Parts: sequence; C-alpha cells; structure tokens
Amino acid sequence: MLETDTKNLFDEFPAVTTADWENAILKELKGAGYEKKMIWKTSEGFDVKPFYRNEDLEGNPYVNQQSNRQSALRGYKTYSNNWEISQEIPVENPVDANKLALEALSGGADSVTFVFRKDKISGKSTFLKLTDFLKLIENINLETTTIRFESGKKTTALISLLKEIVKQKKLDSQKLKIIFNYDPIGYLTIKGNYYLNNENIFAYSATMLNEVIEQFPNIKLLGINGKYFNNAGATITHELAYSLAIASEYLSLLSENGIDIKTVANQITFNFGVGSNYFMEIAKLRSARVLWEKLLEAFLPQNSEIIPMNIHCITTDWNKSRYDHYSNLLRQTTEAMSAIIGGTQSLTVRPFDAVFGKTGEFSQRLARNLQIILKEEAHLDKVADAAGGSYYIENLTKKIIAQSWKLFLEIEEKGGYIKAFKDGFIQEKANC
Repeated sequence: MLETDTKNLFDEFPAVTTADWENAILKELKGAGYEKKMIWKTSEGFDVKPFYRNEDLEGNPYVNQQSNRQSALRGYKTYSNNWEISQEIPVENPVDANKLALEALSGGADSVTFVFRKDKISGKSTFLKLTDFLKLIENINLETTTIRFESGKKTTALISLLKEIVKQKKLDSQKLKIIFNYDPIGYLTIKGNYYLNNENIFAYSATMLNEVIEQFPNIKLLGINGKYFNNAGATITHELAYSLAIASEYLSLLSENGIDIKTVANQITFNFGVGSNYFMEIAKLRSARVLWEKLLEAFLPQNSEIIPMNIHCITTDWNKSRYDHYSNLLRQTTEAMSAIIGGTQSLTVRPFDAVFGKTGEFSQRLARNLQIILKEEAHLDKVADAAGGSYYIENLTKKIIAQSWKLFLEIEEKGGYIKAFKDGFIQEKANC
C-alpha cells in the first residue's frame, strides 16, 4: 500500500482574506457604489451583506454554546428532522369531509386539519350535532392520529362533542392528540372583538382550559396565529414580534386566572405562515424558538427545563396567483422546504388552487405528494437543523432575533399586545 501524505491539501493554496473578496467585488463594480449595489436593505429592518465568512460567526451568542437558547435554536429533534404531513380538509358536509380525510390519511398524510368555514353543516341551522361529528370522524382512529381543528369560537362546542365521543366509543382520553385553534386575541385582531365580546373572555378561557387539561392531557387548546400577519403581508419581524406579544398576553392573563405558567406554555401551538423568501423563512423558525425561550426566561427565570415551542406551518395565500395557478406549486415547494429545514413539527401545504376558494381532489393530492417527495425522495427528514453553521443563515437568525425582540419590547412598553392593538400601535407599525 502506498503511503499517503497526511498534509492538508488546502495548505498548498494561499488563504483568501475578506479584504481580497471585497477588492474583487469593487473591481467588478467598476466604480458603482458598493453600498447601493451590494447591500440588501431588508424590509425586516436590517442590512444583509453580499457574502459571509467564518469570522462573521464570532460573537454570535447563539452558536456553539450549551444553553437552552442554543438547544432551541438547533431544534428539539435529536436524531432526525421528521415532521407531520397535515392535510387541510374543508368541512361543509361531514360525510364528504370524512371521505377526504380518509383519502388523505391512506394517501400519506400523518394528520388532518378540519377547517370549519361556515356556521351551517349540511344546511342545518345548528353548527354541529353529535350525529354530524360521528360522521366526520368515522373510521379515523383518534388514539393514533393527530387531528387539528381550525375551530375558533366553535371550540367549546367541539370539546363538548369530543367528551361525548370518548364516552360513547370508550376511548382512552390519555392517548388523544387533538389540537384546537382557540385564539381570542387573534379573533380580536381580525374581527375587532373577542369571541364572547366581553372582557371576561380570559376567565372563561381559563375555566375551559382547566376542564380540558383534567380530562385530555395531550390536547392542545390555544393557537397563536402568526399566519394572519403573514397573509396580510407583514414582515418576518412583525410576524414573530406580534406572535410573541400575543403569547406573552396569554401567559400573563391566564396565569392571573389561576393557570400555571408551564401549563399555559405547553398548551400553545404557534401557527406560522411560510412565504417564498427562502433563506429568511428558514431563519425565521430558528429565531422563533430562541425568542420563545427568551420569553419563558422572563416568566420562569429559574427554570432550566426546555418547554418546546410547538410550531405548525401553513403555506401562505397572499403571494399566490389566480391567473397562473400551477406556478403556485413552485412557490409552495420552496415554502415547504423552508419550513422543514427551519424545523417545523408539522406542515400544511395548501392546494395550489386554494385561492379560488374551492379545491379539488387533484390539487389536494398534489399538496400532499409535494411533502411526501420532500420526505421520501429529497430526504429532508434525515438531518436535524441542516442549516446550522451556515454563515449566512446564522447571521440572518441573529438579526431576526434582535429586530423581533426589539419590536416585542416596544409592544410591552405600550402595555402589551391588546392595549397596543386597541391604541392603534400594532396597525401603525404594520403599515411602516
């Protein structure tokens, strides 16, 4: 066997310094302004350089440190990057919705999200009866399948029906993994009032939360919908800061009504929209987990326990085309990749024709298969935090954290999200 030279091959080449790169860029610019041509002034409120190097990681407080924040940055998945493929199911007729759900689950989806868009089901004046609910979940194993409900103000009715189902079918309530989207502050943001249209909403919410936790320990009730801001065209820093401020309100107001902080934190699911700004969206989810950790440190200063940020991502609608709807598939592919690489725990890819308000079997299947391909053929489920150590993404992450936290603190100084919203501060910032 020939002896091999253990000398590092790269030692034969001279090192290229940052100054060398800068000089090469200036030469190519031929007198054009470096700042104007090469520095990206982002809508998020910070500048991005044309290239980054190892030295740009120096002083980054979130890289190569053993702490809760660093663990949160890298994500909560240790051996893989697996995520739940969720299929969105519109509910107008419970039989039709059940058929779509069973097709989705047999076709590769891990979970389904039932979306109630109307007050009437099958033309009935009541929202949903037990017979309708039984038809909706027929042949779906509630003990092994994650079910999401875009439930809003109908959450109370759904929980009552769920209790009846558990009794009737003799299900193990400890095993049920059901995720509701109960978000009175989000409803206030969209509609201008709470579900119950009164200031007792949080006392009511605390009572409902206590009842749910007692019977269903694995159910998550609270939703924080950053997707509302994303679909309204908000920047990433706005989406994160507003979501964090709403989380702060829930932690404060529900704890004031007798719910333990850790209990509230574990009940929250963050529903983020994911857009087509590829690298920025990857950095957004990494930043979100660090911001969540910073927020929890403020409420639980002596706590060494990591309370995971439960993240569900949904591809956005605002950037989709009505006239060239197949191009939406290209946008959704990069959006899905951003969410997955960023470390989402679950993902919904909306059908490419969802902007028309009515989707078909073909578009539903493509939305599901897009994720299956990314998992089974692109193998994006194999490596946790594949973006970790990227000079560019680590710097984007650091800057997003700084800008989002700064805006969050401004909101807190205004008295918190609810007061800031009622005073017009949130709207004013969003229009900047």
